[in-house]
Amino acid sequence: MNKIKIPTLLKPYLGASLESYFVETHQDIFGLVSVYLQEAAFGLKVLESSLEDLNPEDSIIKVGAGHGVLSRLLAARGFNVTAYEPALREFSFMAELRNAIDLAWIGGCPKPNWIAEPFGVTPVLPNDRARLVFGISVLEHVTPLEPLLAAAYEAIEPGGTALFTFPNYRWPYEPHFNMATLRSKSLTYRVFAKKISDHKPLANSYASQELWDDLSWPVPSKIRSAMKSNDISYEFSRNAFRLYVSRLRDSEFVERKGSTFRLLRLISGLMTALGNLVHPSLLPILELRMRRCDRRH
Repeated sequence: MNKIKIPTLLKPYLGASLESYFVETHQDIFGLVSVYLQEAAFGLKVLESSLEDLNPEDSIIKVGAGHGVLSRLLAARGFNVTAYEPALREFSFMAELRNAIDLAWIGGCPKPNWIAEPFGVTPVLPNDRARLVFGISVLEHVTPLEPLLAAAYEAIEPGGTALFTFPNYRWPYEPHFNMATLRSKSLTYRVFAKKISDHKPLANSYASQELWDDLSWPVPSKIRSAMKSNDISYEFSRNAFRLYVSRLRDSEFVERKGSTFRLLRLISGLMTALGNLVHPSLLPILELRMRRCDRRH
């Protein structure tokens, strides 16, 4: 029987009851739950350097709560976490998964402040601003990008940071469908419509066409335009790409991603060199950082 695989980083927090919650009715999503837990552990690694600048009880806003594991990990460290769930169509089963995680959490589950609406619908009041606002693999599901990025900047407290990681669609690869892409989303769809419609998601709770329709296809030029329109100070970082390359040492991750990643594993040294040589905005995995220059006193 397949099992839910809990990453080492999460084992102190999640017990075997997580698997027993689904064992009677939802064994078909064991693989999906395992993937989401792996991504939560990776997300925490992406955030570590930003967390070093925070004090205990500082406020954090997470854009895209999903299953809530990463939000809970941050709350367990003492941060005041508010988590928004955009509730995109393909993630409609997340509420049940969050409930299972509540029950499986060891030693009492920390309770972030869950906001059941897309981030940016209701402006964040000045007193509710956060030291860190972040979203991991969220921007590629948001259209249009500019309002969300502007809202994220407004939600940062003085001296704080907003951080978003997402695929760079200038590179000819779509990670959700694990397929090559062409010059644009529309051209890719025209050529590969059957491959897209035949794609089998990890769970049956969403349709591949809905997933495709929700992709916003972010590229650096779109980000620069949004930053310029709102007069926002920003930079691209190499951090997320470097950590992503380190995942090529994980055989399970590589096998899940398939033949393209088996090839990338063979040239991981070249990928590391790429990350050191080219401008961060040219990398296949982008990390956007927005900062408020004024400092708290």
